[in-house]
Amino acid sequence: MKRTTLTLVLAAALSHTGGSALAEETRFKLPSIDAAQCKFPGYPKPALRRGEEGLVIVGVQVDESGTVLDTKILLSSGSPDLDQAAQTAFRKCPHKPGTVDGRPVTMWGQVQYVWTMEPSSGKLWKGLQQAALDGNLEARYALGALLSGPSRTEAEQAAGLKLVISAAEAGQPMAQIALASKYESGKQVPRDLAEAHRLYAEAAAQGNVVAIDHLRVLGDAH
Repeated sequence: MKRTTLTLVLAAALSHTGGSALAEETRFKLPSIDAAQCKFPGYPKPALRRGEEGLVIVGVQVDESGTVLDTKILLSSGSPDLDQAAQTAFRKCPHKPGTVDGRPVTMWGQVQYVWTMEPSSGKLWKGLQQAALDGNLEARYALGALLSGPSRTEAEQAAGLKLVISAAEAGQPMAQIALASKYESGKQVPRDLAEAHRLYAEAAAQGNVVAIDHLRVLGDAH
């Protein structure tokens, strides 16, 4: 028996301005899956036999009409089969386009998908915790992302934020994007657009397509 959990990442509308000028704000909303029309991925049989679990983040480039143009694995689950199943499914899902000031714009968004068995053995959590302790930044961010979900307690979300900050400060690009979005929105941290821009720029310098596109789209809007 399998159980999978879907979480949309950075799907909320964000306010952003160029530089430190707070007067002129651009309303920025990333593409999002049309969940009612999406056929979510089923567990690949080879991964199921091997008992593989993991968290994968898929980058999805969506045009103005909601058509998916491209996909990319931004954070691997550690299992090629799980990554491929998620990437293939989300490439086929209908999407709502991203917008800038209400105008549809071609841009990259991202989808987080958690693969776990049912009943859960705790394998995913134990693996991420050990890897994070061993200094793996991807595991540190993934653990922080899981603890930051809307169903988590306030204490769990606070712990998740600490992990995300730690991974971001160490240079993990997905953690930098997640933290930048919090600085943009003022969620869990004081609103700081200059710090958000710095984090997006650092993630973009590492080739992260979502960060690169975020800066490009906002640059075009001004």
